[in-house]
Amino acid sequence: MDTFIILCFIAVFAALVEFACINFLDTFVKRRKKREDELAIEKEKLAEVTESPQKEESRNLVQHQTVVTASDLPINEDAGHGIQVST
Repeated sequence: MDTFIILCFIAVFAALVEFACINFLDTFVKRRKKREDELAIEKEKLAEVTESPQKEESRNLVQHQTVVTASDLPINEDAGHGIQVST
């Protein structure tokens, strides 16, 4: 009878150890995956921040190249037809 009790204790202890190991590994994998996802999100945000000024500069360059101001237009003195500009 003592051998049966000892084997039962060993079986229960082995089941508890198995549960603890599986739980630890599952938690470890979830934490690692969550951390990798957070790092990926941080990298994306950092990439957006570093690319944002470059994109804005390129947009400004395109805008500056296509903008035509009144001072760029040729002046024709005869085309005024009575319009007077006071300064």
